[in-house]
Amino acid sequence: MASANKPTQTAIVSGGRRKVHSTWPDHTEMVEEYDVQTEELLVRKWKRPTALGGGGEWEFEIGEPPKSFNPDQDLLAPSNENPIFLRKDTADKFQWRVRNLPYPLEVYDVSVDHEKQQIVIRTSNKKYFKRFDIPDLNRLQLRLDPTKLTFSHANNTLLISYQKPPLVLQEETEKKKQLAKAKQEKPGKDGDVECAQQ
Repeated sequence: MASANKPTQTAIVSGGRRKVHSTWPDHTEMVEEYDVQTEELLVRKWKRPTALGGGGEWEFEIGEPPKSFNPDQDLLAPSNENPIFLRKDTADKFQWRVRNLPYPLEVYDVSVDHEKQQIVIRTSNKKYFKRFDIPDLNRLQLRLDPTKLTFSHANNTLLISYQKPPLVLQEETEKKKQLAKAKQEKPGKDGDVECAQQ
C-alpha cells in the first residue's frame, strides 16, 4: 500500500520508450517517457483531478503534445508560423525552445522575476511575451538564480538554458539508478509491463 506522499508506479516498454506511470492517492497522475537506449527523459506530463472529481487534461512539462487536427470536427488548424514553446532538457541544463521567432538576438530580453519566481521572455518589438516557472525547482523549494540563466538564437528558434542545481542533478542521478536497476532486473522489450512499485 502506498504512503500518503509516495505514488504507485507502473512501467511499460513501448515503441523504444520506457513509460513510467505514477499515481498519487489524490488521483494526480504523472507519466514520464524515457528513451530505452539513452535513458534520456523525453516526456513528462501531469493530469490533476478537476474540482468536480473528474480527470483533467494532460499538461506537458517536458516534450510537446502530439499534434492532432480532425478536419471533420475542427474548423481551424493552428498556423505553422505561430511560436511554439516547449521544454527539452540536457543532462546538466533545463532547456526551452521557442520556435518560429525570426527576430535577431538583440530583440530578446530573458530575465528572472524574483517576486513570482518565474522566467520572463520579452521582445523589444512587443511581438512575443511569455512567463514560465521551473516545476522541478518549485517541487524542491529552490529559488531561481539569474546567474544560471542564458539564452541564444539561431534558425528562428530562441534557446533558453538554466543550469541545473546540484540537488536536481542528485535527484536525477537517483532516478537513473532506479531505472538502471529495473532494467537489470528485467531488461525491457517492447510490450513488457513492469510490476507496480511503492
